[in-house]
Amino acid sequence: MISFKIKKNRAIIYSAMLVIIVGAVVLPNVIEVGVIFLFLAVYSILCIKAYQTHSEESIADMLTFPAVLSAFQNLYLGLIANYLVELELQILLSINFAVFICVFFSILYVTNTLQNNKWCIFILVVISVQSLMLYFFSAVGMVGFLSSFRNILSCIVIYWVACTLGERCDEDKFFRNINCLAVFVIAIGIVEESIGNKFWQDLNIGRLWNLKGIETRIDGTPLNWYSSEKIAGNQMRRMVSSFADPVNLGTYLFAAFMGAWYKKKRIICFFLVVCSILTISKGALIGFLVFAVIYAWYKDKSKISIPFIIASVFAVCMYFLYFSKTSSTGSLFLHVSGFFNSLWLLFEKPLGNGVGSVGVLARIFSQNYVEGTGVTESGMGMLIAQLGLPGLLIYIYFYYKIFTVASKWDCTEKNDKILFYSLLFSFILNATFNEVALSPNSCVLYFLILGILTAKNKRKGCSA
Repeated sequence: MISFKIKKNRAIIYSAMLVIIVGAVVLPNVIEVGVIFLFLAVYSILCIKAYQTHSEESIADMLTFPAVLSAFQNLYLGLIANYLVELELQILLSINFAVFICVFFSILYVTNTLQNNKWCIFILVVISVQSLMLYFFSAVGMVGFLSSFRNILSCIVIYWVACTLGERCDEDKFFRNINCLAVFVIAIGIVEESIGNKFWQDLNIGRLWNLKGIETRIDGTPLNWYSSEKIAGNQMRRMVSSFADPVNLGTYLFAAFMGAWYKKKRIICFFLVVCSILTISKGALIGFLVFAVIYAWYKDKSKISIPFIIASVFAVCMYFLYFSKTSSTGSLFLHVSGFFNSLWLLFEKPLGNGVGSVGVLARIFSQNYVEGTGVTESGMGMLIAQLGLPGLLIYIYFYYKIFTVASKWDCTEKNDKILFYSLLFSFILNATFNEVALSPNSCVLYFLILGILTAKNKRKGCSA
């Protein structure tokens, strides 16, 4: 009976998502939006029911769903791109984050308690209050505000939901799901790499990206599909797989690799590394370097190899910086300068310029974009420029609290800590120099796994 309910819940969610996709083609916009809100309500109800009845496998499926959406949304949106208008697309793009927001408030309403990771609630309240106060003085427009506000809140909300539902989640089932998802992403990556640009051109990639407000080449392909660094004198075509975006894909591939490594899926690990190389992703490279240091730290009891590993990682970083400087179009240094430029803004606007006023998304969607800040391509830079010193301090507090979670585990396996810290530190470094890292598409798998590991070790009583 339980098995039937699990399969039934999963069938309801994916069938409802199919209705939304078809509805975008055949339904009037107003009715389509209503269907989306109905879907969010159904998803929340199913999550709460699974939580109340301790349906662990069902919770694992529900937590996997947003990661599936992030991986495949550009595939199905590309198919229907010719039937979409800009506002409708923005709503469809936000479903993967909206499900977390709806579940967040549903859990608070049903349980009537703020005790679960209440420090997360505190952070969300502080950020929300400051963001709304600044909004009334910045005049950035609602779309510009919401697009940036979503990215600022994403990792915090996802972590809280994963921690809470994770207390009653089948961990093995969750990792089986994300490893299965990784296989699909790998397979699609191999196919689109073999076919070339035609794969996504047939899926209306140019129309889809233009609806998002992003420039494309004459043939409709996105600009970042080609490496900024010249290899053998040429900019290389990057693997984009189901994401249609090498930046999001590279960030995802490392998180997927860590999930496969954790469950000892060596073949999947191998193909994820190969795909990371083909993606030419700085985010993935950062992740693997962080993993090398964390792995050596926990696995080498003598700590003899630690200086060698750190020196090797440092050498790789220095060589890559040199290589990028001599053969790149300048993309890497835009990421670096974007972060450091934001620090100078603290002296001019210590309370920030307002959410939606600075950064890549602000340039696309905001009505009152602040020019001349030099803050580009940096997630933490965007955060500092928009929320100032309070935003910087509250995010440092967020990362510190997550760090201390695993530092208190005294009965857990080493692999739990390796997985936890590799994901945490790689995300922090990536987000510091990459604004896209803060988007739900990039951060969802990271904070789902971090939250589930937190819940797992809480159930085991591993906190000192």
